[in-house]
Amino acid sequence: MDRRLTSVLVISIVLVLSSLLLFRGEPLAKRLTEKGWVMYGAHYVTDCNIQQSLLGEDFVYIEYVDCSKHGCPAMVKVYPTWVRYGPNGTVIKISEGLQSLEGLERLARED
Repeated sequence: MDRRLTSVLVISIVLVLSSLLLFRGEPLAKRLTEKGWVMYGAHYVTDCNIQQSLLGEDFVYIEYVDCSKHGCPAMVKVYPTWVRYGPNGTVIKISEGLQSLEGLERLARED
């Protein structure tokens, strides 16, 4: 692939990611937590580490349960798994596997 094309692609990706993370006001991770989403995973699972990296420093806002240390509910079959809880603790939705930033953005917008 041509170097200029590669550079343009990298810059485009950075701009898209920046717009998702920076220009939405409140951090995506914080909005996910406010909506009741919890991420279940394990520190040794590559997809969990990638998921954390996608959210960057804002991952501190995520309610995260490391199943290798704390155990997980039976409904968690794969890592990572995102579970949305209602105010009374009932499960509203389960989303399994690594989520793209766009996918996480959709989860954060759900009512």
